[in-house]
Amino acid sequence: MPPHPILAETVLTLAQAAASLPSIGGKPFRVKRLYVWKGRGIKVGEARVVLETCKFGGQVVTSEEALERFFAATRGPDAPVVMRSPAAREKAGKAACDRLRKRMAELRVN
Repeated sequence: MPPHPILAETVLTLAQAAASLPSIGGKPFRVKRLYVWKGRGIKVGEARVVLETCKFGGQVVTSEEALERFFAATRGPDAPVVMRSPAAREKAGKAACDRLRKRMAELRVN
C-alpha cells in the first residue's frame, strides 16, 4: 500500500497543529476541535469539509498543507484571506460600533 500523501508534507500531530493555530477569544485552540474537524468536519453550503488526517506511528497526524487546504475550502472560493492582529481586530470592531451608533443616531433624527 502506498504511503498516505500527508506523509510527504509537513507532518504535525494534532497537538502540534492545535498549538500552531491562533487562540480564539484569548483561549488556546483545543485539540478536540481538530478531532471534530477530522470526523464530522464543517458544513459549507450543502457539502461537508473534513480535515485530512492519517494514522502514523499510533498517532493521528495532519499537515500544515492539509490545514491550509481545509481553511481554504471552508472560506469558499471568493472569500478574501484576511489576517489581522488582535489590535487590528479590536480597532475594526470599535470602528464598526462607531459607524453603527452614528447610523442609529441618524435614524432617530429622521
